[in-house]
Amino acid sequence: MAEQTVDEDGRSQVGVRVHPTLVPLDHPLASVNGSFNAVFVEGEASGDLMLYGRGAGGRPSASAVLGDLIDAAGNLHRGHGAVIGDLEPVRIAPIDDVTSAFYLNLEVDDRPVVIDFRVAAEEKVYPMVPSGASNSELVVPPSQQGQPR
Repeated sequence: MAEQTVDEDGRSQVGVRVHPTLVPLDHPLASVNGSFNAVFVEGEASGDLMLYGRGAGGRPSASAVLGDLIDAAGNLHRGHGAVIGDLEPVRIAPIDDVTSAFYLNLEVDDRPVVIDFRVAAEEKVYPMVPSGASNSELVVPPSQQGQPR
């Protein structure tokens, strides 16, 4: 995942990380399965773009790399190819400055379990049960308030 952010001094930077990510079922990336990979780009000029194809696993990856090498060799032989031009250096955000939501799936014994997560007081972690409250007092994000549970 890569996203443009602004640091506390107002400088543009790119936050980058690689990890499994949950996406809404109606998002185009939710349809990517099996040995397929996809890149979804949101651009001001281009709008939404999705690049999609095989790539995970030994044979699909090897095939894609071999195809790229053949294309590059053909371009070199013909004396043409894409010129990138001058690009500005990109500031990569320190990983400690990148925030992200995570889904945690735990396998536990079939008995009551208490899991204690420590988060900063100002963080909003949903759904949550306030300290000392019962499970019936579950707090949900404002966008889900009033919806049946």
